[in-house]
Amino acid sequence: MRKYYEANKQKILIIFIIVTSVFFLFYWTFIFFNSKKETYLASSDLLYTKVEKALGLKQVLEQSNNTVNEVKIGLLGFSQELANKKGVSDKLVTLRPLKSDQDFEHVNIRLESMYYTEVINVIAEFERYNNLWIKAISLTPRYDDKKLVDINMEVVKF
Repeated sequence: MRKYYEANKQKILIIFIIVTSVFFLFYWTFIFFNSKKETYLASSDLLYTKVEKALGLKQVLEQSNNTVNEVKIGLLGFSQELANKKGVSDKLVTLRPLKSDQDFEHVNIRLESMYYTEVINVIAEFERYNNLWIKAISLTPRYDDKKLVDINMEVVKF
């Protein structure tokens, strides 16, 4: 056996290196593709959770769109209630109905000495309702305080 080893030492070493190389080649390939598989599985799980979240948000949006926000009372009364609700009833100077050719209700609203955030809140509240439309709006900065503004707007209920 020793003679056989000495005679074929180089062939045995070459066969051992080839077998070891093939083993490591397959092992590293397996490790590489396994890590890629885990990465793809993790990214697909993340995508799946994002899709589930988007579907949940879609359902919430569909449910919120089914509830129609409409003003059921007269526009004058609603405007007064809105001013009370937003805390700007003391700044309400004029609230008067306007004549209309159609069956729509028109109201002219004048608010004075309002901060810009209050103006945005009032406008946003009017825009929340589907049957209200702000036909015209004008903002005039106050001469005594540039942080304040006077607002004159015409709101239509249809």
